[in-house]
Parts: sequence; C-alpha cells; structure tokens
Amino acid sequence: MKTFRHYLYPLHIAAITAASLLFNILGLHAIGLGIFFVTLVVLVALRLRVITLLPLLLFAPFIMSGQRDFGGYLQAYYLAAAPVLLFDMFRHRRLKRFGSLGVALILLVDVAALSLFGAPSLISGLEGLLILSLAFLVYLYLVNTFTPDERLTANVSWLFTGLSAVVLVQMFMGLYQSELGLFESMRQRDVNFAWIRHTELLYINLLSIPLIGYLMTRYRFKLPFMLGMFLAYVPFMLLLDVIAMMSGAVLLILCAVYVIHQSHNRLQTLIEGVVFAGLTALVLYLVNMRYDSVIWRVYDHVISRDFTTLSELTATFSVAWQAFLSSPIVGTGGIRSSIVYLAEEGLRMRFYQNVFLQALTLGTVGFLAFVYLQYRKVKLLMKTERRMRYFVLSLLFVAIFIQGAFDAMYFHYIFLVAFFLVLAALEVNVKAAVK
Repeated sequence: MKTFRHYLYPLHIAAITAASLLFNILGLHAIGLGIFFVTLVVLVALRLRVITLLPLLLFAPFIMSGQRDFGGYLQAYYLAAAPVLLFDMFRHRRLKRFGSLGVALILLVDVAALSLFGAPSLISGLEGLLILSLAFLVYLYLVNTFTPDERLTANVSWLFTGLSAVVLVQMFMGLYQSELGLFESMRQRDVNFAWIRHTELLYINLLSIPLIGYLMTRYRFKLPFMLGMFLAYVPFMLLLDVIAMMSGAVLLILCAVYVIHQSHNRLQTLIEGVVFAGLTALVLYLVNMRYDSVIWRVYDHVISRDFTTLSELTATFSVAWQAFLSSPIVGTGGIRSSIVYLAEEGLRMRFYQNVFLQALTLGTVGFLAFVYLQYRKVKLLMKTERRMRYFVLSLLFVAIFIQGAFDAMYFHYIFLVAFFLVLAALEVNVKAAVK
C-alpha cells in the first residue's frame, strides 16, 4: 500500500496532463475549464493537500492554447478559483510563516514601488510591481500551505514533468498544423499559444530538466527519466532557441555527471545510458530522413550562429546603463521599464538581455536586494536534501550566469512563480526537519 501511494500523485499529474491536452484538441475549452473548476471545489471540500490543487491551476491555460478568446475564459476561471482558494486557506490552513525568503522578496517589492516615481510609463512600472508581488504572494501562500512530506519535493518534480510534457505536445501540434515546412515553421517559430509568447514557455522546460534529474536519483531504473529529460529539451530545438539549447545542454551535463556519480549501480546506469543514446540516435535519424534533413539543418543553424558579435547585448547594455545613471538609487521604473527605454532606441525587445542589467532597473537598492535574495536562496538550499540541493543550485546557476547572460529569464513571471513554488516546497521540508 505504501508503494502504491508513491504513485498516486504521478497518476494524478498524468490524468490532468491528458485531460488538458484532450480538451484543447477537441475544442472543449469552456467545458474543460468548467470540469477543472468543479474538480478544484471537490478537492477543497475533501480537504486534500495544496500540492493536489496546484495542477488544476497551472494546467488550465493550456486548455486555451491557440484560442483568441482565451482571455475572458481564463479570467473567469481564476476569478472563480480565487475565493475557493481563499476559503481553503483560511478554513483549513494556518498562516504563521513569513518564510526565510520573505524579507528579501518584500524588499524587492518595496523598491519596485518606490521606482514608480521614476517610471517612464506608469503601466510598465505597475506591471513590474505586480510581477514581483505575484512571486511574493505565491511564495507566502505556499510556504504556509504546503504540508511537510518526504514525497513533497518529488511531487513538485512530477508536477513540472507534466507541464513540460504539455509544452512539448502542444508545440509539436502547432508545428504539425503549420502550412510551412517543418524546418521553416521552426525557423519562423510558427507556434501560437495565444495566452503567452512561445519562447517564454521554454522556461518551464528549462526548470523541469533538473527536477526530472532529481526524480531519476529516486528510482532504480533510469531510462524513463533519461527519456523525460531529453523530451523536456526538445522544445528548445523546435524553436531553434540557441541560448536555451546551450543552457539546457549545460543542465543535462550537470545532471548526468551527478546521477552517474551517486548511482549505487554505475554499470547499470551506464548501460541504460548507452541504450538511451542508441534509441535517441535512431529516432533522430528517422526524423532526419522523414523531414528533409531537418536535424542537419538545425545543426547548421546552431553552428552558424555568430557568438562573437555582441551588438545587441552592447546596445542593451548602453540603454540600461544610461537609464540607471538617470536614477541610480531607486531605479528607473522597475523590471518592466526596459520595454519603454528599449523602444525609444528602436530596439524591439522586452527585457535587457542580461539578468544583472534587468536588476539595475530597480536601482542600487534593488540590485542589492536582488543579491541578498540570491544569498538567502543559497543559504536555504544548503540546508535541503543533498540530491535536491545539487539540482536546484545547478538551475539557479544556469538561470543567472548561463541563460541569464543573454536573457533576463529570471524576472519573467513564469520563471519567478515556478521557481518560488519549488523553493517553498524545499523550505517547508527543511523547517519540518529542524523541528
């Protein structure tokens, strides 16, 4: 019975993953959201754990992928779900923690509020403030409502495994339905999710790779998880996102090294790795033959990328630095103000192409608060389970120093919410272990 209970949550994720895809494919968008809402109400009435409720909130947007009228349905869904969650929180949970990251987060929120006075656009300033506030509220909610459990971190990993699978399937569907050829649709990124930019969904898959790596260390047979990590990586190739491909490759290498190092049966792990490599090579060969040498064309696209020219990064650095000098203490309008400053220079980007440049939008005070937040994260992670510590530290390193060197992914609401969800789960278990 105990062994079966370990598989209940993965089965729960598999069912919701399949349901969200099925409702989207069949066009049952409103019905799908209605069923998700009814299920949410039932689970709250049964007083089930918050980790059981989260998939119904995180998978819901994928039911609406590709729909132009997605806004009204999703807004209605979340507006209806909000009072249900508030009832659950005040009736069944206790709010008694501010969390070890709470002070650092609220400092960022406060600085973002102060930076509104220097914002070039009130709307962009408020957007940045709302993103940081959302991250803080999600963290505060989860650190108080997650139930300590030895399976909690594994369940969170299964949650993001399911999300990465939905991203992959819907990207395949979008490319398959495109009237362009496969490679051309990949090159033009002819995928429409409607509710979010397709490249921003890659953040989910980037985060899921080390979490799948963590799951791999918990099971004797590694091959299914090797496949899962590779499939989580595939969307980077489908969108020809070279930076994400590079960051994902770094994570895959870091995960592989650790899994082999800690494996109790390294020979079996290596054999499974060889089998996986052989199967992957065969599949790629067949795809290459079927779709007009698409794999070689992807390869040519990657190696033709000129990383020696940093004109875009230099241009954004100049814009970011000049904006910073105009208000060096409390910032230039918050993390979304970059849209305005870049547009004034004729640059069609939403963020500065570096996480540290983006942090400077909050001024010196905000930059120091950002550094302090990373310090608090590392301090928290050093107290967590050794295996999970390695994988999440690897993710933090890549998010800031690899992906973050060319993309301010860290300040996107998708990554912030997802990452603080993981950190809240880790902190709950750390606090429980201390007690």
